[in-house]
Amino acid sequence: MVLLMVFASLVPTDLRIPLTGNRNPALSTRAGNTCKDCLNFGHRSGAPACPALIFFQTRTELWGPPQSRQNYEKGRRSFGNKSTTSANPATTTHTGVASGSDASPSIEAVSGNVATMSPAANLGSVFPSYDAAYSAIIDTSVPAETLAYAAASTGSFLIDSGCQRHMTCIRSIFTHIEEFYPPILIRGIGDTGIEANARGTIAIPVTIDGALSWFYLSDVLYAPELHRNLISTGALLESGLHVSLDTSGAVIYNNASRLNILATAAFKDRLWILRMEDSVATVQMAPEANVATTGVDWHRRFGHIGMNALRNLASTGAIDKLTKSDLTAIENCEVCVLAKGARLPFPVSTSVSSSAPLELVHSDLCGPFDASVGGARYTASFVDDFTRVAWVFLLKTKDELAKVFIRLRAHVELFTGLKVKTLRSDGGGEYISHVLGNHLADAGILHQMSCPNSSQQNGVAERFQRTLFDRVRSLLQESGMSWGWWGEAAVTATYLYNRIPHSALPGHVSPLSYWSNKSISIAHIRVFGSKCFAIDTDKNRKKSAPRAVECRLLGYDVPSKAYRLQVKGSTKIIRLRDVVFHTMPPAVSDARIADPSLIPTDLDCPLAEQGLSHSDSVGEAQDSVGEEPEVLAEPVSGMPLIERPRRSIRRTWKLRESVDAGAALVTPKSYKQAMQGPESAGWKAAVESEFASWDEKGVYEVVVRTPDIETLPSLLLLSRKTDEKGAEVRKKARCVARGDMQSLSSDDGPKTTSPVASVITLRAMAAIAAHTNCEFQQMDVKTAFLHAPLSQPVYLDIPSGFPSSKLLPGRSRREQCLRLKRAVYGLQEAPASWYNHCTGILISNGFTRSDNDHCLFWICPPGSSLRCYVLIYVNDFTLMARSVEHMSWLKALLASLFDLKDLGAANQVLGLEIVRDREAGTLKITQRKYIRQLLEEYHMLDCRPLDTPMFSNAGSSLPSHTTPLTDDEKTFMRDKDYRHLLGCLNWVGLGSRPDISYPLAKLGQAQSNPHPEHWHALIHILRYLSKTVDMGLVYSRSSEDLQPRLYTDSSFADCPDTRKLHSGYVALLAGAAIAYSSRKQDIVTTSSSESEYVAMGLAGKQAKWISRLLTDLSVKLDGPVRIYADNQSSMLLATSDKLSSRTRHLDVQYHFVRELIKHGICRFTWVPTKLNVADVLTKPLGATLFRTMPPMLGLPWVCRDYSAL
Repeated sequence: MVLLMVFASLVPTDLRIPLTGNRNPALSTRAGNTCKDCLNFGHRSGAPACPALIFFQTRTELWGPPQSRQNYEKGRRSFGNKSTTSANPATTTHTGVASGSDASPSIEAVSGNVATMSPAANLGSVFPSYDAAYSAIIDTSVPAETLAYAAASTGSFLIDSGCQRHMTCIRSIFTHIEEFYPPILIRGIGDTGIEANARGTIAIPVTIDGALSWFYLSDVLYAPELHRNLISTGALLESGLHVSLDTSGAVIYNNASRLNILATAAFKDRLWILRMEDSVATVQMAPEANVATTGVDWHRRFGHIGMNALRNLASTGAIDKLTKSDLTAIENCEVCVLAKGARLPFPVSTSVSSSAPLELVHSDLCGPFDASVGGARYTASFVDDFTRVAWVFLLKTKDELAKVFIRLRAHVELFTGLKVKTLRSDGGGEYISHVLGNHLADAGILHQMSCPNSSQQNGVAERFQRTLFDRVRSLLQESGMSWGWWGEAAVTATYLYNRIPHSALPGHVSPLSYWSNKSISIAHIRVFGSKCFAIDTDKNRKKSAPRAVECRLLGYDVPSKAYRLQVKGSTKIIRLRDVVFHTMPPAVSDARIADPSLIPTDLDCPLAEQGLSHSDSVGEAQDSVGEEPEVLAEPVSGMPLIERPRRSIRRTWKLRESVDAGAALVTPKSYKQAMQGPESAGWKAAVESEFASWDEKGVYEVVVRTPDIETLPSLLLLSRKTDEKGAEVRKKARCVARGDMQSLSSDDGPKTTSPVASVITLRAMAAIAAHTNCEFQQMDVKTAFLHAPLSQPVYLDIPSGFPSSKLLPGRSRREQCLRLKRAVYGLQEAPASWYNHCTGILISNGFTRSDNDHCLFWICPPGSSLRCYVLIYVNDFTLMARSVEHMSWLKALLASLFDLKDLGAANQVLGLEIVRDREAGTLKITQRKYIRQLLEEYHMLDCRPLDTPMFSNAGSSLPSHTTPLTDDEKTFMRDKDYRHLLGCLNWVGLGSRPDISYPLAKLGQAQSNPHPEHWHALIHILRYLSKTVDMGLVYSRSSEDLQPRLYTDSSFADCPDTRKLHSGYVALLAGAAIAYSSRKQDIVTTSSSESEYVAMGLAGKQAKWISRLLTDLSVKLDGPVRIYADNQSSMLLATSDKLSSRTRHLDVQYHFVRELIKHGICRFTWVPTKLNVADVLTKPLGATLFRTMPPMLGLPWVCRDYSAL
């Protein structure tokens, strides 16, 4: 896939076509307009502009058609980089073959490895169950002439005197990077621009006098969509460097004497081009600690491989030769006996019958198994007969196999230039499906199927699966991990086997080495499940924060050149480069520092991991303990250090956020602790400020404690206020009463409840402000509760930190207490007291309270009939006025009544972020910051995003919440905070994201007894939100009119347990939703018409309230509120006065809709189902239909990865 992107640059701009996503719908629907070579739309097979054709032609010119093993080996040895590595990192050497400079007249030629991408990018859309926890990549060496086309944009910098800032599109060369928001817009020639959303320091690999060096630049902007990497000469000069530019090239010095050269650039085509040194793509290994590694260690690290395979490794020099003690220990390995057993071997041929790669591919499916941590139940394997390289995919269902093979074929054919000629498998239903059969027929691929009960005919794939699960059982047996981790173990086992010598290959080389024609490093291999510590390398980490967290090794993440680790005590998986390993079981004290550069980048095959599979013959034959396996090959490819630029930023996980309360300075929990700490002066000032507010408001009086006085204890809460970047702004102290210890009488006691503003009212005001260009601002009441008088006296113990000067003289603190005259935080009656106090002041000063929302008030300025509005949510005031003059008058009036802080234009209300563009006439409500915090909390910022919030079949496939959990399921769910995550996501759905309402309503039904499937469904929503984090409700001035429109829909008997219906409605105003609902109703209907009729009744009730609310907000309705539905029979039922035998059993509340129609309050109109936006609130939709729904809800698509749309 990556080479497709590279070679796309060869195509003229006017002919260039999209490689992935963003495909032209008009082209994609035309018959015969799909290319069978690159599987893309917009052109036909054989088109000159086809990237696959360009690559194949170039490859054929350079290699020639490999018709035999000898020709193939000869061809592949004649190009690319060759690398020699060994298990000793200190002896690693790398050499590169320089390329000519005439590959392109305008772009400098380069040599080295091609930056490649993870199958998460090109195989992730094969099936929805793909988990980002499983990834693999492809890396290959190709002729330098071919790579030249990408050099200027991805491997070099232009020194530009017209550029004000350094900027790059390469994320991986940053040594330190910080993201910022909002992004900076970079403009070039013309009106278009691109966004930069991060800045930091980069390290550019350069060659000075034949030696590798690093050129560091600070304050560099990161712009993912930038096509050229630029170095600003102005920025260089400002930083104190000196630049010499002429036709012979450019030289950058660090001083005026020109003695110390930092970097040089060539002059070509009137450009100064500083090329990054490509040899850095293969990272040199740092030496390990001086700890001896025995043959037994390597036996365990490679998942308990056979004796012969271990001898072959020793013969290659990759590891030390085996000693007699090693042989004895391995022969007596208990893990091997437990995991493999000992049976007579089944005779299997190990000969290679093909003459070139991809001439014959073996495949097998294995499963079903108990669901893995990622939800997989099957494995699908594909083994290349010639090189024994294998691809392993973890699947949730069998029908995913066809899609996997189609993508895999396109992938390997593109990277090798060869064609898959024969597929050999058994006759399982997944292999004879119409999808796979038609694909094989169209591609001219011969499909060989083994006879029933003759698994020997597909022996390579069968043996592969058996060998794989021998290793899986060995890894899990020794590590003591549960079977739920078999998916991770299978991925790691495949990774290891691709690095083990194979008896069927010449010289007993490993499949991966034979495939890539490179020696493969194994120095980074560690024992699966071994104890390790993830090191926190964050430069902003506080000194008092933990330096590491305990983890267990799960495997190797090649794309990020990191280890995959399981955080102790949870199922959370992280990827980290800096890890300290214990080399042996816990008794050993020595530890090794694992350098992330030890994870090799010299591979070139894909490994897709996601599922498992099973065939009847698996397990028929077992190795003896010392027998060499035939091979498990997993083409895993390496990722060069210098990556191809990506379209979006994915922040890496920061360890400090996974450590409980670890990363910040410790906040004192008591006044005593604060006074004993190093910041005592700051905390003392905060406490004094809090009690000064009490004095200013007359909150208390000090009295002598008597026996009849019941006092409440108090708490002094200390906190740190931070800015948007997390830096501390000030310290804050708040004294609160222990209201939980109050005993109030329900008869004559004070009220303890008060209304709060409806979020629907807030959204309606935002819609009106956007459409009519009103002023929309906010204010905040300082220490709001301290303004409200109490109706009954409350006594409080003397708080900690209370000034001694305020106490009565001659008495101890215990003999005194505070008689509260005003409400303080923590009292049960405090919210109600403040609301009554605030309401009384507003009404007495001319404000009118709405009967439809008791927190909405309005007043008309003198001499005007236009209303000014105030929406109250505790101490937050949201204001709306028709003009700047009216807003100023309203603010002055409120400031005379309360102690207010003017916050200006509304930008954050009730936790909702508001972004307004007055020129465009739009107002956007989003929860971007909250969603990012949620993703950070669950370490999902760098997860693989998904296109929909729920699988289309999830509504019926989720288990019932009434089904008891098994022991394994209870163990899995024990540490899952299901209700917490559900509640957090509910707030996102309630605030600004109606597109996730149905999944949340469905999953909320299981909160009393959630299953693992329910937990994975919540994680699925997080993956969707990670892709659409910037989406929000957008109200516009350009919408047709300011009239509400409601859509309603209902499912019929979709609850498998109760057969109750699920209804939904959405109300739109100014182009976006202001009210929406998705919920299961407490009624069973006997037809779909009844279900729709019930939903119409619920929507009608909401329409009546919205019409009254909008009238209060000065919106003049043209007539009845329009409600759209897609069931004509239910609409006829609503407009009929007859009470037939078919509907008389329905409750009166549902017939209420007839009264609404009769009195002209609402009117129903039929709409086609595909245009009924409420459909997304009643059922999970497929990706194609779902993509049309968010824009109809007022949620324009704003995604991190646009290629999926």
